[in-house]
Amino acid sequence: MKEKWTRNEAKNLLLILAGNTIYALAVTMFILPDHLITGGTTGLALFFYHQFGLPIQIFVSVFNLMMFLLGAAVLGKKFAVTTVVSTFYYPFILSVFQRFPTLGRMTEDKLLAVIFAGLFIGAGIGIVLRAGASTGGMDI
Repeated sequence: MKEKWTRNEAKNLLLILAGNTIYALAVTMFILPDHLITGGTTGLALFFYHQFGLPIQIFVSVFNLMMFLLGAAVLGKKFAVTTVVSTFYYPFILSVFQRFPTLGRMTEDKLLAVIFAGLFIGAGIGIVLRAGASTGGMDI
């Protein structure tokens, strides 16, 4: 039997999309142009790459898959579905934003870029988590 979407589920989906959009804006406007690094799975992947030569994409893929399976088992099917939405939407919207050169290089001041990146990323991920999903990796 097909279930109808509730107003709350639709609201959560919009929040997941909005949070990932804010996250992608932070990466486009501050992280990439200022050559900054984030923490989490990517930060770990960079460590293992520099220490042991393990390719970044291999580490990220394996780690995200393990965390996704663990999160789905512990947190349930709804969590898994909403995390899949984030997993595909984030890279999509990031690639859209990267096509607009005016979004890059919002400031020449690295400290200001770090502060704004932290605020945007924190807000974006916080919105996604509040909606009952994650952006993958360490967020799970």
